[in-house]
Amino acid sequence: MPTTTRSKATDRLAELDAAVEAAQTREHKVKTDQAHARRDASATAADLAGYHEAVGAGEEPDAKLEARIATAARTAAERAADPAWQARARGAERARAEVESERDEFMRANFADLAGEEAVLDGPARDRLQAAYEELTAAEEQYAARVRAWHRYVRHGLVEAGPGNPLRGTDDEVRTRFARGIESPTPRLLLREEVES
Repeated sequence: MPTTTRSKATDRLAELDAAVEAAQTREHKVKTDQAHARRDASATAADLAGYHEAVGAGEEPDAKLEARIATAARTAAERAADPAWQARARGAERARAEVESERDEFMRANFADLAGEEAVLDGPARDRLQAAYEELTAAEEQYAARVRAWHRYVRHGLVEAGPGNPLRGTDDEVRTRFARGIESPTPRLLLREEVES
């Protein structure tokens, strides 16, 4: 039996998705902080070893410096070895697993409502994409016609070739062109002359 009304199912799912994301972020932070603590311990231990190596190589001992480095190394080692890290990691993992389980169970129990709400959004998305594709196709043809018009001058050696079809290439190449602003079909030489005149 669905546990929520049809109008609220996707809203509740969005809340659970946000809770899962927050739990994943907390878990990641605990593990990242633990990794940083281990790196700090390793770095300060290396500092202390470097100090003793330098003294062994003949440098003048510095009791205050040695004490400062040794204290930092001991503090970092104690922090990295703190058993609380493991407990925090287990707690964060458990919390994330619990909220993921709650979300997954909600999806199974309310699938009919969720599917109905999701499907309502599909028609407008399809219609928008279809209209956009038709407009894009018409715009591409208009642009291509302008490129072809300039090619007659290119063939006669009057201008250099301008840009090609901005929709051709990899997805990343096309996105980059549109992000920068696509070029005019006008050959670059003529555009430079317009700017200079």
